Amino acid sequence: MLRYTTEVLAPSDTGDDPAPTASPTSAPNVSAATIGPLRSFTLLQFDGRSWRADEPRPSIDAPFDGLLATDPDLLGRSPSTARGTLAAVHLEVGALRDRELPIATFPRTLQIDGRWSWDAARDSITGTRPTDAGMTYDMVVEIPTLTSDDLEDARVGDPGDARALEIPPTSHAADIAALAAELTAEAETPYEQAMALQSYLRSAANFTYDTRVDPARTDDAVWDFLESRKGYCVQFATAMTVMSRSLGIPARVGVGFLPGQVDGDEYVVTGRQAHAWPELYFEGQGWVRFEPTPAVQTGAPPRWSDPFANVPNAGPTQEVVPTGRPGAVPTGRPNSPTTPGEIAEQGTDWVPAALTSALVLALGALVATVLVRRRGRLLADLTPEQAWARLRRVLARHGVRWSSATTPRAAAALVPERVADLGGSLDAPALEALTGLARAVEQARYAPAAANPEPGRLAAWIDDVHRSARRTLGRRTIGRARRARPGPAATGSRPDDRAARRASSSR
Repeated sequence: MLRYTTEVLAPSDTGDDPAPTASPTSAPNVSAATIGPLRSFTLLQFDGRSWRADEPRPSIDAPFDGLLATDPDLLGRSPSTARGTLAAVHLEVGALRDRELPIATFPRTLQIDGRWSWDAARDSITGTRPTDAGMTYDMVVEIPTLTSDDLEDARVGDPGDARALEIPPTSHAADIAALAAELTAEAETPYEQAMALQSYLRSAANFTYDTRVDPARTDDAVWDFLESRKGYCVQFATAMTVMSRSLGIPARVGVGFLPGQVDGDEYVVTGRQAHAWPELYFEGQGWVRFEPTPAVQTGAPPRWSDPFANVPNAGPTQEVVPTGRPGAVPTGRPNSPTTPGEIAEQGTDWVPAALTSALVLALGALVATVLVRRRGRLLADLTPEQAWARLRRVLARHGVRWSSATTPRAAAALVPERVADLGGSLDAPALEALTGLARAVEQARYAPAAANPEPGRLAAWIDDVHRSARRTLGRRTIGRARRARPGPAATGSRPDDRAARRASSSR
């Protein structure tokens, strides 16, 4: 599809807004991951089952002078290192045939031959003719120094288009809004709400990345996805967009390509990197990208929405270019979308797929009847997500619960407080085990290549926490917990989920 190279730029020695010059040593390194996805267009109009792209409305025609940016204070200005890191990007088109030109999501300059126009509303570049093999263009990308601290207290902004808050009037619109409110019940700011939604969708305990999509069951594609718990980038992006809107946060979907794969001194983008993601609008920051699609496809999320950012020795924030491989799971679909246009067209085209509930039930029966020595071997093979789910079940018997939208790190801080509220305390080994397990789960969710704890370590962590909780709380809390099970707002799960699945499977 594309090939491109990147080069960091530094300011010249003169001028208040100096012209950037190439500098291999005096500025931070840049990579495909630093620059982020290459976006072809954005989507605002969703009818509950499919997205509809707006017709391009040219704001500025090529040749372009200065930065192309939706922020009027930046539009037309020269790139400046005073506002962020500058990266020179040279791109060459391969097999891509599209009138929508992939560009950086950040403010950028653009040098290109031919008749091209910039649409300010969509922040996209459209040509009178499609791209062709061998065509080249250049950008200077101004990468902002955006962090979670910048967004923590940011208020919801007004993008100037009411459709950014529109929710399709489907039969499940209220259900989706209720789930979004439940997942963000403990969030105090719009940014915390966004992070809760992203964490919920990225969790392998909740959803599976799979290009095989179940056939439509209702008039609401988002609800179908939330019920089936599997999908690919379009489903994850659409779900976060709609749920964000239900919370009053303007949101849209960006469509384009994940960063390319390293090939010598350049990056290569293929159809496997075709991708969609949500963008939320914050006052003073504009449209901000989030990444709810699981790490198996996308790698680490953007730095400002990565819970590992600024955490020493956290690991996942190191810049690993995402693989963007639909083959992470069997696709079952020979024509999975490989261009932004196909993503927009096929994003809600549900494809039949066989369910494997019988296998899950068989595994449950096996675990319930195996010998103790067999149980030890199974526990040694636990994944971090399985261990985390097991710990939640164990602690729930003692009345210690937390929402599915709570990040593992936040849960690790919350559990000792909940235990203390019940009159107990966790000893040092239990606290260390709780922290270790939470870190392992976060790495599994957010790291492009998560570390594997040594066999039996996860099970030992569960036992350490459970032993301490049982010792200080005793069995008295188990009966109390069973008599006073909290509702969905406290557990972060819907009580009718299992009944609905049983009903649907019996049809």
